[in-house]
Amino acid sequence: MSEAKKVLEQAIDYWNAGNRDRWATLYSDDVTYEAPGGSRISGLADLKEKYFDALLTAAPDRSSSDVILVSEGEYVVEQARYTGTHTG
Repeated sequence: MSEAKKVLEQAIDYWNAGNRDRWATLYSDDVTYEAPGGSRISGLADLKEKYFDALLTAAPDRSSSDVILVSEGEYVVEQARYTGTHTG
């Protein structure tokens, strides 16, 4: 199993557990996240606030399930079902 795939599996586990601090340790300070639709988040502080915290606030019971990970070298593709109750 590739290192990249192992890291993504950890990220999913921490995400599902709501463990922001552990999840954040898997990203560099200069991370850039590109979301569907083309929006971008740059920097770890913004990623924690504008992605993790925002989604946890909007859907506290959110989780990833039916996860399929495909890896090739340093690249990993994730297909998953995201569920949760949107509370605002």
